[in-house]
Amino acid sequence: MGRTLFEQVKIDSSGIKSVDWNSYRVITFRNVPVVDIVLLNHPEKPASGAGEPAIVPIPAAIGNAIFDAVGVRLREIPFTPERILRALANRSSTTKLAS
Repeated sequence: MGRTLFEQVKIDSSGIKSVDWNSYRVITFRNVPVVDIVLLNHPEKPASGAGEPAIVPIPAAIGNAIFDAVGVRLREIPFTPERILRALANRSSTTKLAS
């Protein structure tokens, strides 16, 4: 979830700005939503990881929620407030051009 909403390496013309945990924001336990976990017992299947598979669908799920809420589709993570506002502004200007 952190990668989808705010984790981002900051770079400018002088180089990388995210050089430590103070300048690179990561998700903390107080920001993690309540999640119900269901473990399926399939001893006949090989182990395939625990949390790693969730990296793929989370951006899509959050992106769909943003689209449902405000009507813009974001295609680049993190889905920051600035990117949402930019997408809303672009949608407004595109709508004005089409009419």
